[in-house]
Amino acid sequence: KANSEMATSGKIENILSESDITRLDIKELNRILKEEQIPNLEQRYIKQRRRRNKMKTYRKDSLQRKAEEHEFQILTHARLSAELALLQQEVSQLWYHRSTLMKQIMDSSEGSEEEYLI
Repeated sequence: KANSEMATSGKIENILSESDITRLDIKELNRILKEEQIPNLEQRYIKQRRRRNKMKTYRKDSLQRKAEEHEFQILTHARLSAELALLQQEVSQLWYHRSTLMKQIMDSSEGSEEEYLI
């Protein structure tokens, strides 16, 4: 790790920053390295740094994305649980209302069967 950064002559650091090395498209990086006549060994080290930095970024982004997905799942679960509780309360109220109506029908009926059919 330290060897690859020490192996560079310093010329490339005057041209490209570490973030430039990571951000640039590989074709563009190759073009710059050739134009600046950076030795092959140093080019290899620079490309290794680029890959390492890209992997660090990928891992960080991946962890961030997983954390956001997990948070979204928690919020969705909480929202759905609250909606379910409201629906259960509504069902309970409807059953209570139904039983009240049935009792009223039974109390008011003269015994005719047609009134029981709801």
